Amino acid sequence: MIDLVPEISDNRFYEMVCGLDQVCSNIIKLLKEHGWSHSRDSNLTILMDLPFGYALDYLDSNSFTKIIVITSNPCPEYWDDILDYKPDIFLANDSSISDILNALNHILLNQGFKTIPNKPTNLNPLERKILRFSALGWNNKKIASHLTISEGTVKNKQSTIHSKLGLDNKSQSVLYYWGLWHVLSNE
Repeated sequence: MIDLVPEISDNRFYEMVCGLDQVCSNIIKLLKEHGWSHSRDSNLTILMDLPFGYALDYLDSNSFTKIIVITSNPCPEYWDDILDYKPDIFLANDSSISDILNALNHILLNQGFKTIPNKPTNLNPLERKILRFSALGWNNKKIASHLTISEGTVKNKQSTIHSKLGLDNKSQSVLYYWGLWHVLSNE
């Protein structure tokens, strides 16, 4: 059997970050069993989006050399917001340890990729921004000011967003963005 990365096999260090320490600890243990070592000094970061929103906060406030972002949030608009940060690898699904190992091996080979279910957004970039800012709890005045548009345009766009996504109101759109729209179902 041929080793795909023999010259860099000693460079198997990464930093793991997420908002749930127990999840990080469990993944660190599993990766160690496969020859990977956790190091806060690594230039490779595995960013687990737990709880949902953690990845966006981290990407907003940190610089990184190489990054793998993993989320199980099912919202395509949320994925696009993460992809705007251009992670080296993006996994939008329930990732197994083998998925994470595969991503790490691609990083060693300087290959990026993304794994996203085939559910593209129906929203245009402005609508997507309004959805995100609404989900962050911003009021219409703050959204309008930030985007340099009128409050009336924000309200009209929110109606369009609700229509395109099959939602009735802002509360539902917030749940949708944070991957919690299953809470809306009657099942």
